[in-house]
Amino acid sequence: LVKFHFMIIPDDLEISFSLPTSDLLHWELRAMDGGRALGDLPLESELIAQFNDLEEAITVQRCVRDVYADPTGAGRTKPTRPDIAREVGSRLFRTVFRERLHEQVTGYRGRARALGRGTRLHICTASSGQLTPATWPWEYLYDDGLRDFLALRQEFSIVRSPVLPLPHS
Repeated sequence: LVKFHFMIIPDDLEISFSLPTSDLLHWELRAMDGGRALGDLPLESELIAQFNDLEEAITVQRCVRDVYADPTGAGRTKPTRPDIAREVGSRLFRTVFRERLHEQVTGYRGRARALGRGTRLHICTASSGQLTPATWPWEYLYDDGLRDFLALRQEFSIVRSPVLPLPHS
């Protein structure tokens, strides 16, 4: 059984991300209503490395959980993939959607909900060498406040695309 949910008219929020330096995430938000905001977020290089390779992040999470689990092995449970995806998605959400960007997205999300609309997060990423937001697992965004993956919520859709240079005239 496959269920499809359709939103009436989503409010588009286009958010572009780039890494001008290895410890700074630049973001720019453009809304369907013409609203615009931009800013920079300091980042820890450890987190960037984890987001760059989801499989590596999953392996790291398994190791961390095994180390902190009961050393006798009694009652030890292996982490499931959804648990690891939730942890990675939550960490990505908390890292990126904070400060002014969080306020902007929350405000637009609230207005869309009040109008009975959904929100489409259009995530545009620019490549900047080896450490690039283009490889981060955006589909795993997990909002601890909602206790759910954004991509699984009826009122959200997540679209990603690269930032492409303008064609030459």
